[in-house]
Amino acid sequence: MPYKDIVKQKEYQKKWDNKTNQNRRKQLGMPIGTACHRLRQQLFFKYLKKTGENFCYDCKKEILTPEEVSIQHKKVWLHISAELFWDLDNIAFSHKKCNKQERHNYPNGELSYLSKLKNKEVLKIRELAQQKKYLKQDIAKMFHISDRNLRDIVYRRTWKHI
Repeated sequence: MPYKDIVKQKEYQKKWDNKTNQNRRKQLGMPIGTACHRLRQQLFFKYLKKTGENFCYDCKKEILTPEEVSIQHKKVWLHISAELFWDLDNIAFSHKKCNKQERHNYPNGELSYLSKLKNKEVLKIRELAQQKKYLKQDIAKMFHISDRNLRDIVYRRTWKHI
């Protein structure tokens, strides 16, 4: 098949796919990917309820809606063992809000292996930002961090412990 014909065929297929997706979106009121995710979520929740597994591993309260369900590892697997990740006996279900609290059992601040800053530097950043002698972009450059990281530090979205 000549190259021009292949290109025409691909263009036709793209238009057809686009039209099909537009029809799906119009009928479902959302993109097909979103609809499929919600359907899987509802099916999963239905079977959790059938088996009586719709109780939170952390707070022990009933999980009432599909949107609240979160899959959680009972034992931390990161930096320990990939086998723990795949171990089905290490899986539990929880509310999303309970699972988020559980995730933060890792060392934070300068104890984290990901940390670029020390506690003293964070305190200095907050002090400089409070004094308003420098632009926030300049402070970020001084400490080799992004503007977003700087804002998170200053507004205590990160490094809350100091």
